[in-house]
Amino acid sequence: EPRAPLAVARCASCGHAQLTCDVAPGTLFSTYYYTPSQSKTFREHFETLAETLALDCLYDKTRPVAVDIGSNDGLLLSYLRQRGAAVLGVDPALNLAVSASLDGIPTLPMFWGPSIAAELAGCVSVVTATNVFAHNPDPVGFTQAVAMTLKPDGVFVVECPSLVTMLADGTFDLVYHEHYSYFSATTLVDTLRRGGLEVFRINDVAVHGGSLRTFAGLPGARPVGSGIESRLDAEATVLDTNAAFDSLARRALRVRDDLVGLIADYRRRDVRVIGYGAPAKATVLINYCGLSKNDIAYVVDDNSRKQGRCIPGSRIPICSSSHMAA
Repeated sequence: EPRAPLAVARCASCGHAQLTCDVAPGTLFSTYYYTPSQSKTFREHFETLAETLALDCLYDKTRPVAVDIGSNDGLLLSYLRQRGAAVLGVDPALNLAVSASLDGIPTLPMFWGPSIAAELAGCVSVVTATNVFAHNPDPVGFTQAVAMTLKPDGVFVVECPSLVTMLADGTFDLVYHEHYSYFSATTLVDTLRRGGLEVFRINDVAVHGGSLRTFAGLPGARPVGSGIESRLDAEATVLDTNAAFDSLARRALRVRDDLVGLIADYRRRDVRVIGYGAPAKATVLINYCGLSKNDIAYVVDDNSRKQGRCIPGSRIPICSSSHMAA
């Protein structure tokens, strides 16, 4: 398998955290095996989001238009379509774009950018980017393209893992090559502002270990919530020094040492160890710990697209839960 360095650096000037090494987006996203529809958590999460957007954004007298960037299998758009929106997905993973289109969710198998935005200029009520904004190496350019598409009162909704929560909870396995950026509310507000949009609401949601759900529109289009400034002030106490980042590094080392020791102890006693779940986070954890199929016999995952493959870098096979039961 191809390998690349995996490390996060923080800009001393603006505070933005990002990877030190960019892997080409085509390598990461042209074929994709994760789908949210297989998760009850994400089905409920997206249905709730669709209900929120129906109240806040999809009230045009004419049929409103909703665009989902990184639309995957079209799950969110299916809920928005049920609520009366005309929908369009954009996703560079050809396998997912074809599958979603066959299921009735029109999806462009492309990376988001100005060429698509120009075709939609000024006609979109809501653009969503759930767990994809941090996957783009040029978030300012990404935002500029979104701003081009919005109606005067249109809304851009971004969901991405919270850097502050990651630091507090020690969830270092959120760091992987698909995530170029690690946003706090502060850096997210600044990035969207540089792209021509104004944040007017920020909510916390539980997915992906704790995420920010941020609502933005064209400057002055919507009243800005009173709690945003106090939130940014509170973040400054965490993000203005290296202390939280140093603590995360120490916790990662401790987790690695404890897990490697635990598995080694089981193997010495001839106990068979298997893994449960093969998300990208598992790839990070297994490679960081230097584990192989000598340590973990196999990993179970109910996503049929992953079964019969291996955890990258380890050659640990991925099997169905029926294999575990047998």
